[in-house]
Parts: sequence; C-alpha cells; structure tokens
Amino acid sequence: MHMNDKIKICTQFFFFPPNVEFKAGAPYTVYFNDDIFEVVKFEDFRPDGKNYLVLDCQPTETIDFLARKNKKFYEDCIKNNIDFVFCHEGWNLFMIEEDIFKSNVDKNQLLYWQIINCLEKNGITEDKVYFIHCAGGYLEEVQMIKKNIVQCTGAPIDIKSKHLELPLYLPWAQNRQAKTAINLQYHFACLFAGRPAQHRHDLVKDLWYKGLLNKGKISLTKIQDQSDFGKLPDITFDKVINLHTLPGYQSREDNVFEDIFLWVAGETACPNQYPNFSEKLVRGILHQRPFALLGNTGSLAYLRKFGFKTFNDFWDESYDLDSTFKDRILKVSKIIEDICVKDLHTLRSMLDDMRPILEHNKKLLVETNWTGRVVNFLS
Repeated sequence: MHMNDKIKICTQFFFFPPNVEFKAGAPYTVYFNDDIFEVVKFEDFRPDGKNYLVLDCQPTETIDFLARKNKKFYEDCIKNNIDFVFCHEGWNLFMIEEDIFKSNVDKNQLLYWQIINCLEKNGITEDKVYFIHCAGGYLEEVQMIKKNIVQCTGAPIDIKSKHLELPLYLPWAQNRQAKTAINLQYHFACLFAGRPAQHRHDLVKDLWYKGLLNKGKISLTKIQDQSDFGKLPDITFDKVINLHTLPGYQSREDNVFEDIFLWVAGETACPNQYPNFSEKLVRGILHQRPFALLGNTGSLAYLRKFGFKTFNDFWDESYDLDSTFKDRILKVSKIIEDICVKDLHTLRSMLDDMRPILEHNKKLLVETNWTGRVVNFLS
C-alpha cells in the first residue's frame, strides 16, 4: 500500500494532560498496524483519503472533550471528512442493565446519546461515528434497541453508528516478541500493580491467608483494608505499570514468564455485565502459559468466541459462570491452591500435556489478521 493510500488516524487519550491532544503517537496508536495506518496530527488531515479521529471513550471525559471543542474544530472535521472512532474497554453505553425499555428513562442522559447529541449539534451525523468495543455484549444491545420498542420514545430506535467487538490488544500483540523458555521456579504469578481494584486485592488477600504468597510472583496496589493484611505495604515484584500503552514500547517480558507456571490475569474493567479481556491476558497467551482470568462473568466464554482454548480439562473453570466476584475469587484461589501443592516437576509435565493448547493459542494470536478486521470495519 502506498504511503498516500494509508488510513490516516489521529488519537486522543484522556489520561494524558490536555496539552497532548491530537499529537501523533498517543497510546491508542499501538493498536494500529503501521503498514496500513498512518498516525498524523489533527492539523495534517486533508479532505482526500480516509481520515479517522480515534478517541478514548470515557463516561465523563469524552463528553467534556467534545463539549469544549470550538466551532472551527467541527468545521475542520466536516471539511476534511473525518469520522469519529470511539474505543473503550467496557463502559455502559445504553444502560441496558437499568432497562432502557422503561418509560421513565431519558435516553438523552445515557452516554451513547450524550455523545451523538453533542456531535449532531455541531454538524457531525450519527453515521460518521464508529465504536470499537473491547468487550462483549454490545452488538446484542444495539440489536435490542433497534428491534424492541423503547418506551420512552414509543418506538424502536434506528442506531446509525457502526459497531465492532474486538479486543484491540489482539492486533497489539502481533508486534510483540516472546520466548517460551521454561525454567520453573514459581507456581503462579499475580502481577496487579497499577490501579487499585477490589477483586485483585481480595484474591491476593485470600492467598495471603492461605500462606501461598511465597509460591508466586506477586504485585499488588492495595485498597483500604483494616485487617492485618491491609496494614502490610503494597507488594511490588514488578514496577513496570502500563508501559505497554506507550508508543513504540517493545520491552520483552521473557523474564516475567519463563519461571512461572500459571498466569493470573486480573482485569481492570470490572465489575460490570460486559465480558472482556485485555493485554493482561494476552501477554500470557503470547508467552505460552496456562492462565486463569479474574474478570467479569463470561469472559472465558468470550475469549473462546475468538477461537482460543482454555484449561477446563486441567481445573475447574466454572468460576467463569458465577455471577458474583466473591464466588469467582474463591474458585480462582482454589485453582492456585491446588497448583501450589504440586511440585515443579509435576507442573513441567502438565505444561507438556498443555502444549497443544498453548501452541494453538499463540498461533491464533500472532497469525490471525486482527488488523484486517479493523480495516474492514472502517471501510
């Protein structure tokens, strides 16, 4: 593809300060293949070609961002034929769980229509809007709204925006390198440094009560807790937090994975009704390690929808069906406990037995044209 034919994108990431708005190289650019997409500054967009403004979709920040843009900004968007692409990990766009189909719901207060109303007020029509959902359940919600009678409007709503469900860390992983050396020294790893989260805190706390922390690699940013566990300082095995989001960051993590058996992925976008997985899980697949996924209900099933295999033949994965985090935490903790009573020789043998699954998952991850799905969606 000739450079001039590339799909041009510009990104905004709301956890960055305002002075980096629209700068080439904001974190979402790590998801887009350089052979197909060209990252540009907003002022470098031109009317010819395919132009997309890729925005990090956050409940408050997105609306504030769109509202503070001036008239010239929207005029430039229209002049340069720019489409809006909103990416998010799992926010409640349509308030299905609160039941949008009740008559007392004002749909204009919901995140999706706040975004659409703000754009349409400035001349950007709904058909110029794309959503890439990094979690499951949204396509079904769109169809429900299109087909069912929304009582507050008295009719189904024809949503004209376009929607794709694709965890964008799948194309991200294809640019990564990983060795699969095995030098087992630890039974598991729970590397939960970063944003404090109740479910991650409670899992490590349960493992602490069981006396298992010395069997694994542990990092945890704790939440407030009046117990003896809460009085301990944060546990820090690794100090690398979310550097995967930085443009061009290609740190190899072989040393993290080569000496562990089980990788425990503790997702951040929890708890809600949207099954999801992120780089936290994908890194384990890339390094060919068995995993447990501490996330929303149905996240393992969502992973399998993309063709990946899991480990129900080796331990109980019914935690994926449990409706409460408490139940899921207890079952994941039991998996870790059962692994910790095995010696490392036995775990090496288990890895050999798991080899077909591990190799299948990595092959699927690195050889599938995930970026092609994004290109087809935007075309």
